[in-house]
Formats: sequence, C-alpha cells, structure tokens
Amino acid sequence: MRSGTLADIPPFATPDPKTRELVGFDVDMCHAVAKRLSVPAKLTPLSVEARVPEAKMGRVDIAITNLFYTLGRAEQIEFSNAYYLAREIILTRASDPGTTKADFKGKRLSATKGSRAGAARRWPRSASASRPACAPRSSTRFASSSDSSG
Repeated sequence: MRSGTLADIPPFATPDPKTRELVGFDVDMCHAVAKRLSVPAKLTPLSVEARVPEAKMGRVDIAITNLFYTLGRAEQIEFSNAYYLAREIILTRASDPGTTKADFKGKRLSATKGSRAGAARRWPRSASASRPACAPRSSTRFASSSDSSG
C-alpha cells in the first residue's frame, strides 16, 4: 500500500535523526492500516501542496496527513473520519487585552493557508459544515488527521 504522509511535521511525521526513516503518529497510522489490510506499507513523503494531487493521480493509495475538509477537496478525494482533532488558538503578547473573538474584529491576523483558521472567514458555520460527509470519488482514500490544519 503506497501511503503518503507529510515528512516534516512533528509529532506526526519526521525523519528519525539516527536512521533517517520517517517516524511519528501519522507514520504509525500508515503502518497500522497496512497491517490491518495484510499488505506492506510503502511510505511516500508528500509536500503540503501535493497531498490532494498525489492522491487524485493515484500515486498514493492512501494519504494520512493533516488536511482540513473543504467541499472543493471533497469533490476530488474521499475523506475518512478524523482520527486526530486539534484546536487552534490565538497567540498574543501577554500585555494584549484581547480575550474574545470580538476583541480582534478589524485586526490583522495570520493563519496557515488552507487551515481551518484561514478558511473561517469564508466558510459559514453550520451543522453540515462542521462534520464532513464521506462520498466515493475515486479508489483513493484520504485519512484526515486534523480538522484544523492546512
């Protein structure tokens, strides 16, 4: 099973400094899925930009990586249920008085492109938006390890 994962996001996947082999939570998930299917796992490092295209082109059989669910992505690939949920926070100076979302209205904030925070401005909050639906799009399955990372 050709398993794609990011290669530089600790603790999910990163090269072991001694062996140079990928280790981490997502790597363990790749091996667990392959073991469950009784097939060998061949790890393929993916860049952030290549996650969807590599799965879509069939270069990986499964991608286990941080990927925020969007309707556009769901039209191209099939998502699993999330197996790791992360929360995003706003980091400020200790002296900053902001404590609520309203305190930051009109302020300039940064977020990772493609992340939940980056999409929050555009994506309406609704019951259907908060829980992705799985629909077959191809033979490639995409395991989403986070609902909040790009």
